[in-house]
Amino acid sequence: MKEDFLHYLWKYKKIPLNTVLVTGENLEILSFGAYNSLSGPDFQNAKLIIGEQQWAGNVEMHLKSSYWYAHGHESDPAYRNVILHVVWEHDIDVFDGNNQPIPTLELRNLIAPELLERYKTTIASAHQFIPCEREYFSVPTITSVGWSERLFVERLEEKAAAVYELRKDVNSDWEKVLFCMLLKSFGGTVNGEAFLQLGKQLDFSIIRKERSHALHLEALLLGQAGLLPKESELTYPQELAQNYSYLQQKYNLTTSSLKIHFTGLRPQGFPTIRLSQLAQLYEAHEGLFSQLIEANTPTAMKQLFAVGASAYWETHYTFSKTSKKVKKPISASLVTLIWINVVIPLKYAYYQYLGKDMSESLIAEIRSVPPESNNIISQFGLLGASVLSAFDTQALLQQYKHYCQHKRCLNCAIGISILGRK
Repeated sequence: MKEDFLHYLWKYKKIPLNTVLVTGENLEILSFGAYNSLSGPDFQNAKLIIGEQQWAGNVEMHLKSSYWYAHGHESDPAYRNVILHVVWEHDIDVFDGNNQPIPTLELRNLIAPELLERYKTTIASAHQFIPCEREYFSVPTITSVGWSERLFVERLEEKAAAVYELRKDVNSDWEKVLFCMLLKSFGGTVNGEAFLQLGKQLDFSIIRKERSHALHLEALLLGQAGLLPKESELTYPQELAQNYSYLQQKYNLTTSSLKIHFTGLRPQGFPTIRLSQLAQLYEAHEGLFSQLIEANTPTAMKQLFAVGASAYWETHYTFSKTSKKVKKPISASLVTLIWINVVIPLKYAYYQYLGKDMSESLIAEIRSVPPESNNIISQFGLLGASVLSAFDTQALLQQYKHYCQHKRCLNCAIGISILGRK
């Protein structure tokens, strides 16, 4: 059993309003108070009648009474106004800093057996995927729909916080924020962090000045990534090297020492291809930030990203080897990931910065984005979860990452619904 089960019992009033303390004194609960998720007592501003005396103050909870001393509460000023100690098992009398006994309520004989059994067989039971996997399908739609919206906004808030951190790092330039976020997405799981560092290190004013020359942009990105060959007999690599040398001198650039990887990637995801695609994207669109902020339909997103790697890469994946000729456009799957992980979080953060709450419109927008596909989403699908769009997959990923993995079932609307079922 975990302490959060005690929090659940108190928060959702699963405890008799009239009962007795371990001393035999009568206890009447007038108000359970407000749950405190920060430091200090677990519930604040509760109102009780103990014997004939009415009390107002805080409530602290532990699995055993002795944990009061184990946690050092007897010497902590934050716990001086505790009027009730709620425990699962009373194993020792507890006294406050003035050596006065603290009223104690023991729960283990007060909780309905069926509720305790449901806790043991769902939240506290062994599982293969998530704790409530055997009952997940039975949760009412109205519960799961409302919970999904909260999860999605939670995820947006997390991503927006990362956007604001990035904005601090790049001197509050929203265009450069977008550039860095796009670089990270184009780098994927293997090269994303290295590409992000490349973006941070590069003065975005250079991109603005050179964006009308795709060759310059490609030379700049590949050169800064340290991917240009030192020598080549082919014309295009020579042109890239010459242009990068010119840009180095013009802007006083230093080649980064980033580690860029090819191993573990499909050829379409090689860093050479991705950086060429990004160069073509910036050459094709002036004011890309404004255009992405305005784009909110699949058609608009498809049109913005309807570019591919330059002609040289139609017969190459690396500088060292020729391959069968094939065009290399930005894939639909990458556009979807960019829409989910770059465009929508960036919009949310940007409109927050302007003092506007756009969460409702962004929920509507992401419902038009195709769902992501991975093992976690597949497992939820097998349990009966609705997976119709990226809205659903983002909510499920948030649930799994922040609730299911940490068994925070009693902070989850799904877990509470299952546990509270009659």
